[in-house]
Amino acid sequence: MNYLIYQAYGSPAVFTELLFSVLSLLRVTPRGDGMKVLIYTDNRAALEQVLSKDAPVLYEQIDAAQWREWRGDIDFVHRAKLKVLEHAAAHYSGNLLYMDTDTVFTQDPTPLFAQIEAGHPVFHISEGTLSQGNVLNRKIYRRLRGQTFRVGARSFTVPAETMMYNAGMAGFRSRDAGGISEILAVTEALYRFYPKHVMEQLAFSLELPKLGTVVEGAAYVVHYWNIKAEVRPLLDTFFEKYRALPAEELAQLTSRLDFAAAAQSKLAYYSQPGWQRTLSKLVGKQWRMPPMEV
Repeated sequence: MNYLIYQAYGSPAVFTELLFSVLSLLRVTPRGDGMKVLIYTDNRAALEQVLSKDAPVLYEQIDAAQWREWRGDIDFVHRAKLKVLEHAAAHYSGNLLYMDTDTVFTQDPTPLFAQIEAGHPVFHISEGTLSQGNVLNRKIYRRLRGQTFRVGARSFTVPAETMMYNAGMAGFRSRDAGGISEILAVTEALYRFYPKHVMEQLAFSLELPKLGTVVEGAAYVVHYWNIKAEVRPLLDTFFEKYRALPAEELAQLTSRLDFAAAAQSKLAYYSQPGWQRTLSKLVGKQWRMPPMEV
């Protein structure tokens, strides 16, 4: 069985993102293909109000106390994500593909499950090496360079050539769940030393490629992490405008909102040197979200 996994709890905005992502999946995925959506949530009822009862969705209802426990004594939101994956691997046998909620499917992701079954871990996209990648990568490497970390009986350093992968999509086989336990331990070691939100991403990038050659899934999904603030009002408008429609019709309407170009243009703008961005602002050409008709 193939399982596509989400987590959504707490924030209403996250639920809205999740619903749009699942609906986009239903738009591009044929029925009866053996894929199940598995959602870890604290409010199943809110999701079922939008998704049809016959949608291929399974739910794990997780209460607030469990979410807090999964964040651990480091109180790290992405530690809960890893605990979700540990739980999923222990209870759902097959190929597991985790998705962040701020995603929109552009084509059927079934081929990615074939790659996972063949032993290839899946990430959304590579973001360059630590020492030669983007500004954030280089900042992380400067902080971690030369440090030795311990996880159980082993010690490790963070190599300069580590390829950073965006873990908004992360796929592996349930029988390889030991790798998730290692990622969890590495995340805790790194986060205690340098409490930044990308430490879970770095731990994924260090450990999951040990399972096999990485496959990137960017061709199947738009991950709009860098324009979430601009997208969320559009999603609110979308569900307010079309809330009376059944899920099957809502799924078809997700194609009205295309965030790919906006996400890429903002990424390109903020990849410029600071002086170029300052000049752009002075001449009134700073980045703005392009208008979209919902």
